[in-house]
Amino acid sequence: MSFSKFIADVSESVFDHYGDKLKALAIFPSDPILMLIILEDVDSISFLARGQIFNHFYKKQRNKTEYRKFIVDNQSDPPVIGLILSPGEVGHFYPIVISTITFGYVVYDPDKILDIKNWKAIEDMGIKFIDLKNIKKGEVLEL
Repeated sequence: MSFSKFIADVSESVFDHYGDKLKALAIFPSDPILMLIILEDVDSISFLARGQIFNHFYKKQRNKTEYRKFIVDNQSDPPVIGLILSPGEVGHFYPIVISTITFGYVVYDPDKILDIKNWKAIEDMGIKFIDLKNIKKGEVLEL
């Protein structure tokens, strides 16, 4: 048993539960490992409640017999943090989201929400920046 198997099982559990409402999933391999989960219709849910949603799937996998032995052998829980955002919140360009997309692995993204190549203007703290490397000569960009 390994951490990667644990992460795969948590991801599969989230996918099975949410189905079409799961818009994207990315993993940032750090210590602890960050799972970025993009779900539809979570705008009105607090970040605390979103953490509890992720914690449900985390504990569901952690309590399985195969992982209990793994946890006892390693003397700690798998170091995984889950961050649940809505597709609209991805556009807020939180630094952790940018880091995950840039240096992590996009596992599931059928609608290309996390495709950084499509981002031409970035808004940070109310200030809009133009990403010059993604703009073609003569292209008009509305800010």
